[in-house]
Amino acid sequence: MAKPWIRLTAAGMLAAMLLLAFQQPASTFGSRSGQDVTSLEERARTWVDRLADSGTAYENWRESSMQITPLGPGTHSWLVVLTKDEETVGYMIIHAVPEGGYELGEYGYGPYHPFHAASLLLIEQYTGQSLPNDIVQPLYIHPFLALWQWKLDKEPLYADPVHGGLLPITKKDVKKATELELDMPIRHGVTNPHASLASQLDLPSFQPYDRMPWLTEAPIPLESDGSSLLQALQNKKLEVRYTAELYSESVQYVWSVIGYDLWEDQVLYIKLYSDQEVELVRIIPFYSLSKIGQFYSSS
Repeated sequence: MAKPWIRLTAAGMLAAMLLLAFQQPASTFGSRSGQDVTSLEERARTWVDRLADSGTAYENWRESSMQITPLGPGTHSWLVVLTKDEETVGYMIIHAVPEGGYELGEYGYGPYHPFHAASLLLIEQYTGQSLPNDIVQPLYIHPFLALWQWKLDKEPLYADPVHGGLLPITKKDVKKATELELDMPIRHGVTNPHASLASQLDLPSFQPYDRMPWLTEAPIPLESDGSSLLQALQNKKLEVRYTAELYSESVQYVWSVIGYDLWEDQVLYIKLYSDQEVELVRIIPFYSLSKIGQFYSSS
């Protein structure tokens, strides 16, 4: 049986776009002190400016407005949504580092982002139920353990935070995945507040399910620096896809790989494209991706 994956319909996208035009996340920092709020804002603005200076994909981040919302559990991660001329142009997810400071967990560009308001409307379309905002909570442990969660009866329900599709998982599945993450943290992003990009690669987007090399090919062997993956991406005759199976292999994610950002200190981020209907590019540390899933190439 094929594992679940979600695609937005045209009607769903239209409704999502209408909702997105009127709803944006609140600017709140949870229980952070005034000094912490200032340092978080300053760090976020520094990284926004570095990316805006780096190339065309981030040009419209320049002079954008920031809306910062805490992500559960606790207030150790924040979603930073960037808007310009009343349109969403990108996002960042920033984590607090235990020893002090912040880490750029992931970022991306386009009108959508994880936990965008429109995905809540899509959940209501899938479930046929009205969900008050106060019962739906974001859960972010790592880029692919990111969920909307809410409780109508005894057992909580979970949905994808981008597409709004219900996930066939239970509280037990989420607890197990969370415990595995806590036992072996896999974050490895930029922490240097003054880091700049050393190099970039942008490739044309393509549909992730047009080919399925994970069914017939061996994965790309990965070194710690990602050099074999970068070689495959630089070969214009190849398409590279990324797959990850979570929750005891009950859910499969498949993304097209459309480039990379290499920061100073050799911190590598990979650009993942969900599909042409969503217009979302998620840019995630290579180290994290290499621990969660695998990359496949096809000609």
